[in-house]
Amino acid sequence: MEGKRRKVKGAQLAAFALAVFAFTGCGPFAYYSDSYGMESVMEESEPEGALPTADFGDLRGEYEPEEGYDEYTLSEYTIEDAGVTFVATVSRKSDDSAYYIHFNYLGDEQAAGLDGDLNILYDMTGFLEEDAALIVMQCREEDKWAPIAKGAGYGE
Repeated sequence: MEGKRRKVKGAQLAAFALAVFAFTGCGPFAYYSDSYGMESVMEESEPEGALPTADFGDLRGEYEPEEGYDEYTLSEYTIEDAGVTFVATVSRKSDDSAYYIHFNYLGDEQAAGLDGDLNILYDMTGFLEEDAALIVMQCREEDKWAPIAKGAGYGE
């Protein structure tokens, strides 16, 4: 039947675009080649501006500890309902009177401030209503706090 055109759906176009990106090395895929052969797709790399960590093993945070706090930690946290895991930079006052959580969730910057009783005082996006206290409780259990250098840049 000449003259009739097939409608291409958005999902089909997206799948085609991903296939083109995957096979041409363009787009969000990170390829590297060894001896002209593709060795790895989606090579894991450190996020731009990743912070150095001394006592946190392989964990890498995207945000510096919050100014005005005494200690910080990095903690890997999973939001179970979404099945998404991220690394949070959590800063605290040494007397546990205040906490500040900062992380990247699927490309969106998230931050929240809590008091010593884990009541939310500030939530950048309203996203951390349920998880902010759980993140801090996890950090308390892990108990891997490092001092924040006063008057110097991170890692100096």
